[in-house]
Amino acid sequence: MKRLVLEKNDFRGNPWESIRHWPKIQDIRLDYNQELKGPILTEIGTLTDIKDITITGTKTGGSLPSEIGLLTNLELLAFEQSDLTGTIPFEFW
Repeated sequence: MKRLVLEKNDFRGNPWESIRHWPKIQDIRLDYNQELKGPILTEIGTLTDIKDITITGTKTGGSLPSEIGLLTNLELLAFEQSDLTGTIPFEFW
């Protein structure tokens, strides 16, 4: 699978537990699933094909893991209205 688009649904839990097992995923759009929560796992760094991640309007929390800097194909990262905290990791730049 290359695209996962699940915007504006009532999904619950931590999607990152499953997504980390899809190494060829390129596009993750989980916007406005208000019960999606939990941290973005460090294993996100293994998803090297990913181009877009949008988690606007979710309860994704914690901080962005430094492994996000390993996503060299990443073009879009949108997380407005989420519960992320902390700073943007240096590795991201």
